[in-house]
Amino acid sequence: MSTLLTAHALHVETAFGPLFNTLSFTLKKGDRIGLIGHNGCGKSTLLQVLDGTLAPTSGSVSLAGQCLMARVEQHLPEALRSQSLLQAVLAPLPADVREAQRWLAERLLAQMGFTPAVMEQQTTTLSGGQHTRLLLARALIRQPDLLLLDEPGNHLDLPTLLWLESFLQTWQGSFVLVSHDNTLLDAVTNASWILRDQTLHSFALPCSAARQALQEQDESAALRHKAEQKEIDRVSASARRLATWGRVYDNEDLARKAKQMEKQVARLKDEQTELSV
Repeated sequence: MSTLLTAHALHVETAFGPLFNTLSFTLKKGDRIGLIGHNGCGKSTLLQVLDGTLAPTSGSVSLAGQCLMARVEQHLPEALRSQSLLQAVLAPLPADVREAQRWLAERLLAQMGFTPAVMEQQTTTLSGGQHTRLLLARALIRQPDLLLLDEPGNHLDLPTLLWLESFLQTWQGSFVLVSHDNTLLDAVTNASWILRDQTLHSFALPCSAARQALQEQDESAALRHKAEQKEIDRVSASARRLATWGRVYDNEDLARKAKQMEKQVARLKDEQTELSV
């Protein structure tokens, strides 16, 4: 399976601290990834870094030479609001090829459910669901291998949401989909990235199964942390006892052993399993 995109040690710093840190991953042909995480964790920012609209503080993103990537916009550019649907779909292309690609724009819009008459209407006449379909057509006109979608299901009515699900299930390319809709993610993805604690947790599972797998990892980590803390407490208590006896009996050997155990406690704390906050 050929690699489409490689990210290495991505770090993004904000005024409030790091958003994510040292993210490294590859995206391969056939990957249909759901990007999951709570609001504000950096999902949209990560998509912007991947498509080059935002430079990371450090790290790099490289595309395979044959890979064409497109990101589905969340809003139509203001300059296109007075144009027809056909003009809006053709706008991302170089001016000298638009007429030659008109047939493709018409085919895409027809697949999105637009009639020839509606294709000639101004974009301001569209409903919310139609607007989402138009934005998708604008991305697809470039015939991308990799599609980035940032919560395309927001504010959609049920018929349009079902249409989006059907489209993503049958589309042949790869994609990264940001969504809070578990049902949609389970239906269309084959892998999940969960962005949490500035780290990307990757699973070759759809959304619900990935969340369950991460929960099981958390539970295992909590058990390890508890056992490690018990050992830290035991060694700490022994170190305190030896230090006390060393002072009371003026015994350098006991005092030296207490120091050694204190160093052991420090090492155990450094190596202790970290828990998600």
